[in-house]
Amino acid sequence: MLLLLISNWCLAQIPGDSLMGHYAFNGDLLDLSGNSNHIVSASGVFTTDRFGQANSAFLFDGVNDSLTIPVPEFAPIQGDYTISLWYRTNSSKVMNLFSSKQSPDDTTGNFEVQLNSHDLYYLTYLKQSWYETFVHWNGTGRNGNAIAEGAPGLRTKGEWCHFVLTRVADTLRIYRDHQLHTLSIDNAYGGILGDAVDLLFSALPHRFEGAIDDLRLHAKGLDQQEIDQLWFEDRPFQFISPRPTDAYVQNSIPLVYWEYNDAVVIRSTWNTVSMVGVSSPTPTIRTWPTRTPSTSIGTYPVGTTIAFRVSDRADPSIWQDAGAFHVSMYDWVSVQESLLHCT
Repeated sequence: MLLLLISNWCLAQIPGDSLMGHYAFNGDLLDLSGNSNHIVSASGVFTTDRFGQANSAFLFDGVNDSLTIPVPEFAPIQGDYTISLWYRTNSSKVMNLFSSKQSPDDTTGNFEVQLNSHDLYYLTYLKQSWYETFVHWNGTGRNGNAIAEGAPGLRTKGEWCHFVLTRVADTLRIYRDHQLHTLSIDNAYGGILGDAVDLLFSALPHRFEGAIDDLRLHAKGLDQQEIDQLWFEDRPFQFISPRPTDAYVQNSIPLVYWEYNDAVVIRSTWNTVSMVGVSSPTPTIRTWPTRTPSTSIGTYPVGTTIAFRVSDRADPSIWQDAGAFHVSMYDWVSVQESLLHCT
């Protein structure tokens, strides 16, 4: 069974005065911050963004594609900062998100953010292997100059994920889908990050394979409420489950699980909008908090697809589809590729 969570967030504004670079990838590589820090070189193609809009995000092939981003405040990074972006990938390979260093093997003045990362030192001596995110600076990442969080695989399933890396004073933090993550390696450092070079996205030797959208660089550490607003921006509902890739075992009882921005939504309502694989689909309406939004799929045959929609009870024109889930004979779980090679 899945747990239900509906959260309310206080109204906050996304700061504009600290915005040094903002890239929406709406058919171009222009900086929307007003600072004219336009992307100076790029390889890749425009693709569909997280809202389904064509030519509104940027796609990388994982082999040759990268971006060069000339933001003076990030060359190198001094003081408080925030990096925010949405990304989508289904690759389990080590991939560089951001890099600031003179060469791919520079371990002196560097700053690098990686997905699905590992370090042989930690793997061999500290018995830690792979990380969802690994950030290191001005060294090898082995001597207190690195932070890491999570086990890879959670956000490499071809779904859009919001990623934020921020620093206030000497404390670095990582947020994913506006949730603060507990770090597995030290997160205290107030000095200079990286070198006096343009920031690269998808740098050698580990190119990024997937799509990105809405990249923002702030010369300020954003707080929780500001990050919440980035998460909900242009979408008052955010669905946690079901996901379009989810499949539930027959006789389980999944719950519709979402969060909403109470600066926009008064009270949320969900209903079943379609069922495929059953003879007579009947819409089911639930309203929170008067009834728990859940549905049993025990009577539905294997192969049934059920789709949901959530709307504002006071204004039904504010709505969002949750995607669909499937009734399956099996509960499939993704396994890290690295585990397949263990002996």
